[in-house]
Amino acid sequence: MDELRDALRQDPAVPVGWREAARGAFAWRTIDQELLALTYDSDTEAGPAVRGASAARVLEFTGGELSLEVELVNRQVMGRLTGPGAAEVAFESADGRLRSTTPDKSGFFTLDGEDHGLVRFSIESGDSRYVTEWFVL
Repeated sequence: MDELRDALRQDPAVPVGWREAARGAFAWRTIDQELLALTYDSDTEAGPAVRGASAARVLEFTGGELSLEVELVNRQVMGRLTGPGAAEVAFESADGRLRSTTPDKSGFFTLDGEDHGLVRFSIESGDSRYVTEWFVL
């Protein structure tokens, strides 16, 4: 107990440079993943002043040879993945929930269910893994 008490009494200041080093190390944790950047979000576009309850949110992500277009409406994700080869598309929430599917030959897919909060898409294609930026639903 004395050692714990002494440890807690020490200066809690973080040494200069440690925070930056920690941020750098954290950024490298996903270096083996390719990032699909958000290129379009219908929520950021000017639209009608009043949206209906069934209004869809459309998002587009691109990166490398892949393009992902999704429409989020009424507890369903409908999308299209374009790019080389077969792939698996997953919809991940920050709390660990995961739904996945394999797009058809044309790249179209649907995912049922509802998620709120911080979410992202991930795509497994061959030996490559792609992820979108996290976004809020």
